[in-house]
Amino acid sequence: MSYQRDWLDAAGTGDCQGQAVLALAEVLTSSLPAGFRALSRELIDTVLPTLADLRSLRAEAYVILAWGQLSAARVADMEPFEAVARQSARRLVECFHRSKRADWPWFESQ
Repeated sequence: MSYQRDWLDAAGTGDCQGQAVLALAEVLTSSLPAGFRALSRELIDTVLPTLADLRSLRAEAYVILAWGQLSAARVADMEPFEAVARQSARRLVECFHRSKRADWPWFESQ
C-alpha cells in the first residue's frame, strides 16, 4: 500500500496479507491513539473480501490469529471477519486431513 493508501499490487502475496491483517488487529485492540485504531478498523473492513479469497495456508493461519486477537478484545461488529476466520479454519482442517500421514502430521504434503 502506498502512502496515499492505494494498493500497489493487484494480487499481493498471501503470507504478507495475513501478517498485515494480524498487525491491523493488534493495532485495533491496542491503546494507541483513536485515529490509529480507526484507520486499522477501516483497513480491516476494506480487505475483508480479499481475506475470504486467500489460498495461502500461512495467510489463513494469520487470519485465524487476527480473529483470536479481535475476539479476545471483544471488538464489536466483527461477525463478517469471524465468518472468514471460520472458513479459513475449515480449509486448514481439510488440508491437514488431506496431507497428513503417520510420519507427517502436517497441513502440506511436503
